[in-house]
Amino acid sequence: MIEIWIVVSVVAVYFIGGYLSAPLLRAARFSKRDDVAYGQIYREYFAPKGVPEDVGRALWLEAARALRISPSKLRPEDRFDNELSYSLKIFPFVD
Repeated sequence: MIEIWIVVSVVAVYFIGGYLSAPLLRAARFSKRDDVAYGQIYREYFAPKGVPEDVGRALWLEAARALRISPSKLRPEDRFDNELSYSLKIFPFVD
């Protein structure tokens, strides 16, 4: 019975550790980026497509909050399978 609890504990620590460390490692990846103001991103990417600035800003901030990334570090060309991925080789089940 003790062996089962040891295995359960190790598995729990593995998954919890991956879940907690993945966003921190991703945030470290983004910390090296230069800050870009939303106004510049809006003019370059969203204004030509006719997105109202207030709508674009609200969605941009919501996406940054959900991804736990500073809005000034987020870029429209970021990909979920690469830059925004939580996936780590040591924690393959956390994504």
